[in-house]
Amino acid sequence: MTIKSIANNERLIFAMDVADCDQARVLADELGDSVVFYKLGLEFFLSGHYFELAEELRSRGKKIFADLKLFDIPATVASAVRQLARHQVNFCTVHGNDSMLKAAAEAKGDMQILAVTALTSLDQGDLDVLITAALRLVGSSKEDVSRRRQKFRIRRFRISRDV
Repeated sequence: MTIKSIANNERLIFAMDVADCDQARVLADELGDSVVFYKLGLEFFLSGHYFELAEELRSRGKKIFADLKLFDIPATVASAVRQLARHQVNFCTVHGNDSMLKAAAEAKGDMQILAVTALTSLDQGDLDVLITAALRLVGSSKEDVSRRRQKFRIRRFRISRDV
């Protein structure tokens, strides 16, 4: 899928980050035809009305992005993806390794899978811990770990400064 193949009215995805179905319905009514794509996240999923609202939105011609960041053993991720696909969700997020993503891809049907590689809530300290653990896992020396962490910190600063 390329940017050119995405219809203009589908390029905006509205984050339906609310706690209950009544709030979501009010927002959907207010937004009307100005929004085609809705992101339904974990908070709303736990409200117990996720699939009910998804069906209502679909009946209005809307698309659904299930932002659930699925993370579990591959077989469980595949089962969850199949359930979402059965409910005609258009996109879902998977936050995991290659085997989880492969399992999701094999189970997705017509749904698209978006891989979450890093959560935006991670700060430099979190990243340092992850990088250190990964480098030690592959047998890097303390000096190599320190040098690579410093290199990443500099590269990350340049990217964030330019944005």
